[in-house]
Amino acid sequence: MKNILSILFIIFLFGFSACEYNDWDEVTIYIVAFDPDGGSINGDPKELNVWVYETWCIEYLPVPEKEDYTFSGWFTKKDGLGDEFTNTTRVFDNILVYAHWL
Repeated sequence: MKNILSILFIIFLFGFSACEYNDWDEVTIYIVAFDPDGGSINGDPKELNVWVYETWCIEYLPVPEKEDYTFSGWFTKKDGLGDEFTNTTRVFDNILVYAHWL
């Protein structure tokens, strides 16, 4: 029962996504760390860690702010390099993504 409540909470918190995990016997949880790269997320300049079930997506990604800059997405490397991390990116491992600013 506790596992079901945890799952429902995560679905409520992040929204139901087409990227759900279907085998509940072996569930792996990974961390997606969002680095605002000089900006802030909800006023906090630190990384935001989000726990995600393996193969799931994060439907509502954080939107950081940085004075005099425009946020243009999350990427696997700084300066907009690497792969873009979007709300349809499936999570298969712990990952650190960086805000890209224009």
